[in-house]
Amino acid sequence: MKIKKSKEEIKQGAGLFYYETIGMVLLILSVIILAKLGTVGSFLTVFLKTLFGDWYLLLVALILIFGIYLILKHQSFNFKNQRFLGYVFFIIALLMLSHFSVHKYISSQGDSYFSNTWLHYKNYITNSNVETYLGGGLFGALIFYIFFTLLGSFGVILVSLIFILLGVTMIINKPIIELFKIVSTSFKKLGKMNKSFNNFFKYELGKKEEAINIYDYNKKIILKISDLFCKKI
Repeated sequence: MKIKKSKEEIKQGAGLFYYETIGMVLLILSVIILAKLGTVGSFLTVFLKTLFGDWYLLLVALILIFGIYLILKHQSFNFKNQRFLGYVFFIIALLMLSHFSVHKYISSQGDSYFSNTWLHYKNYITNSNVETYLGGGLFGALIFYIFFTLLGSFGVILVSLIFILLGVTMIINKPIIELFKIVSTSFKKLGKMNKSFNNFFKYELGKKEEAINIYDYNKKIILKISDLFCKKI
């Protein structure tokens, strides 16, 4: 029994060391990319920006979170997790929507769409110091082109909105109908608050203090009593 237990302990210790090592490597890698440390940091930044465009920081954030997860949990990440898939859908929608400007620019350059797309990103790789709008990167360009060819510009927007809705519902773990209910009730509450504010400013702050009339009936009685009191004195 002792030998068996020691083997299990060794196996468990090796597993902990394995996950912690990968987690630390991912943490260091994300810091190198964020800080653009040296040649490695600059190369990885250019590489990720070429692939994922101006949203590359989202990927770096996922790498950072993944590294922290491995260090704390000491177990492999479930890539089929509902929330993770929700974030993936959301990011894909952002990549597609942000690629419209690049698509318009590349389409105006000539008929050879793929070669012009590659030249656009190749120009960024060659002159990485020059500010170039990258949209969704090569990955976003590929997804955009697939949906654009099949469904056109409106189709890309529609698919992106569906992906955003899917992503949000998977992240918060609520169906689309319930999400619409939450949004509608929130708008109703805002409407009621706006109405109450308007009423307050209209009726409460707009009220003028009534002028005191010393000659009304009640005031006349008080004046008579004061006159009698003065005569007695």
